[in-house]
Amino acid sequence: MFPNDEATMYLKLHHKGILPLLQGNVTFTCNNTIKCTNIPKLYDNVMAKRSPYKLPLTYQYKSSKSYPVNIVANKRGVTRIREINLQIFDPFHIGTVSHYNTWGIGQEILVYPEPKPLANIQTFSKMRAGEQIYPHSLFEDVSRIRGAREYAANDPFSRIHWNLSAKNGQLMTKEYDKTVYHKWTIILNVLKDRQMSFDLSEEMEDYISYVAFICQYAYKQNIPFEIYANVVTNSNDSIFHLEPGTGGKHLSIALEMLARINEGNYIKHINHFFHSLDRRIDEDAIVLYFGDYGSTIANYLASWSRGGMSIFNVENNEEYGYLQPFKLRSDALA
Repeated sequence: MFPNDEATMYLKLHHKGILPLLQGNVTFTCNNTIKCTNIPKLYDNVMAKRSPYKLPLTYQYKSSKSYPVNIVANKRGVTRIREINLQIFDPFHIGTVSHYNTWGIGQEILVYPEPKPLANIQTFSKMRAGEQIYPHSLFEDVSRIRGAREYAANDPFSRIHWNLSAKNGQLMTKEYDKTVYHKWTIILNVLKDRQMSFDLSEEMEDYISYVAFICQYAYKQNIPFEIYANVVTNSNDSIFHLEPGTGGKHLSIALEMLARINEGNYIKHINHFFHSLDRRIDEDAIVLYFGDYGSTIANYLASWSRGGMSIFNVENNEEYGYLQPFKLRSDALA
C-alpha cells in the first residue's frame, strides 16, 4: 500500500459453544500508519502512537463470522493488529469471559513511502564497458553478437563470422552490441550531518520519498541499482545493503526496506557509515546521495569524486527535488 490507498482485512472468529452469544465485543490496536474507517475508535493514544478500536459481536451457536476491517493508509510505516481483547457477556451481565492476545495477528501491513518526484531525473551512465546497451558507446561487448554485415577491407580478420560466411557464400563480419556501465549506487543517510550527532534529519521523510521515486524510475528503465543506508535491519549489526538487481521483486524489497525505517531502528553514525562504504563501493561507481550535506559528508563525497566516482546529490524543496552533479559547496565546509 501507498499513502491514501484503501484496503479491507477480515477478522475471522469461531464460536464452538452450544449457546448463542448475544453480547460481546473485541478491541484491538494499531499504530497511526493506518486508520480503520468502519470501526469506532475509542481514543487517540498520542504518546504510544497507537489507537484502540472496538467492534461489537453477536454469534449463533457453533458458527463462524468474518468481520471486515476497512483501512486507509495514513503514512509510511509498518503495522499490524495487536492487543486483541475478546469479551463475552452473559445476557444479564453477571459474568464476563475475556481472552487477551498481546501479539495479535502476525500478518503485517506495509505502507510504502509516497514517491516524491525529482525534476531533472535522467539516465546516469559511464562511458565504459558494461551491461547496458547504448548505440553511441565506444565500447563493444564481444560476447553479445548483435548481427552481421558484409565484410569490408579494413575489418579485422578475427571478426569474420565463418558460419554465416559459409552459408551466404561471401565473407560476413560480426557486429557486437555497444554497451555502457549503468549501475546506480543509492546512498541514504537518515542522520543530521553534525559532529557526533545521532539525531534524525528533519528532512528524512523527503529523502526516503526521493529514494522511492528513483527506485521506481530505475525499475521502469531496467537500470540495475543497489541501496546502502545507515540503518541496521538485521542481527549482524551491519548497515543495510540491497544487492544490485533489477525487476519487480527487487523494487518490492527496496520499498519494503524504506517502509521499515523508523525512530526505533539502530542507526550507524555518519563516520562509521561512510568509512564502511569506502571499502565496499566500486571506485568508478555512479553514486546518488540522498541525505543532509554538511562538512563531514562533503569531505567524503569530495574524496570519492577525486577517486573517479560520478556523484550526484539531491537538492530538496517543498514540492520536488533535483539531482545535480556533486560540487563542493563553501557553506558545507563551514
